[in-house]
Amino acid sequence: MKVFRAAFMTGLVLQLLTTPIHLVGQLSGPPAPSSEDEKLLMDLMARVQQDFGGGFVRSTQDIVTGLGFQYGIFMAMAGLTNLLALRRVKDVPFLRALSWLNVVFMGILAVNAYVYFFIAPLLLFVLPAIAFLVATMTAKPIA
Repeated sequence: MKVFRAAFMTGLVLQLLTTPIHLVGQLSGPPAPSSEDEKLLMDLMARVQQDFGGGFVRSTQDIVTGLGFQYGIFMAMAGLTNLLALRRVKDVPFLRALSWLNVVFMGILAVNAYVYFFIAPLLLFVLPAIAFLVATMTAKPIA
């Protein structure tokens, strides 16, 4: 059970560390454009706005920024939920199931990161997935 708790804790700490890492990236803003085409694209993403109804007018850059913050908030929520469960729940089958749930969702997010992002976000999903997989495999089997 010690290996399970250590691996589960590693996974949730990695989830929690993702939030400030991502926040630093979000707050530092997009990289400087390296070409005239990139400069034009970034200008259009920030300047061109679309009416989504109900008084919501947003640019593509607004949406990308908002989704970036949502990602960090989601990882904080996942890590804090796992921390709460690990500290309060003594039911091993429940914790093992929660660990499997983390493996599945971190795995899905890792595939998404592989397809659409780059190495840093990919690692921030793969590493917790591996930690939770170790936790799942070392938990006492459900009787």
